[in-house]
Amino acid sequence: YKTGQRLRFGDGGFVKVLQDHKSQEDWEPGKTPSLYAVIANPAIEWPPYKQPTGAHDAYMAGDKVTFEGERYICKRDNVSHSPAELPEAWEKVTD
Repeated sequence: YKTGQRLRFGDGGFVKVLQDHKSQEDWEPGKTPSLYAVIANPAIEWPPYKQPTGAHDAYMAGDKVTFEGERYICKRDNVSHSPAELPEAWEKVTD
């Protein structure tokens, strides 16, 4: 697998590959957080905000989320705070 790839696994969940590696039977997404970050379905344009647990799943510039019923786009890389906690890192989208 290549860094940045998005994959479907198991019961319909999705992951992003965090580092290049070759698959091994015991390297499942839920058991190897250094290799995979669980992500929302890539087909959902505005997925619900999910609190990052570390640098591996922090939001990057351009990421889109729905937070408290509003849509936001992340304005910078490596954001681990919600739009309420760090509003300067997010742009609220109004249609």
